[in-house]
Amino acid sequence: MAAQIGDVAPDFTLPSVSEGDISLSQYKGEKTVVLSFHVFDFTGGRTTQATSFRTHYSRFEENNVQVLGISCDTVASHRAWTTSLGGLPYPELSDFHPKGKASQAYDLWNDERGVSLRAVVIVDKEGVIRYRETYEPGVLPDPLEIVAAIEKIG
Repeated sequence: MAAQIGDVAPDFTLPSVSEGDISLSQYKGEKTVVLSFHVFDFTGGRTTQATSFRTHYSRFEENNVQVLGISCDTVASHRAWTTSLGGLPYPELSDFHPKGKASQAYDLWNDERGVSLRAVVIVDKEGVIRYRETYEPGVLPDPLEIVAAIEKIG
């Protein structure tokens, strides 16, 4: 199994809604990164997940953290969805083509459904995975628990 706690995080480059292509490696040495994998835009769970991260985003900023939302939706879908929410303070990345490549690299691919699993992965400034949690359907990540995990990492 790949991409576990203590492993070097697999790098990726994915298109974002408004910031062009974004690579995980561009944050190395600068910021801790929270990878927030989700299933689909325009679903109740994903909308709640995104808006709760937005509500607590200042806590991520206080800890010098960059949040990156990732799903297999297209950039156009992300653009429509984030616009419907009034925007998000962090980039939404499209793992659409080749479909699920980043999700697969993190061993977070649901082959049966053709989507990412809902998960949060924290990558420290050195590029090492320090936290990894997958969530069952109907269970959402708590951004304050994620912040607490970041603060433990230091």
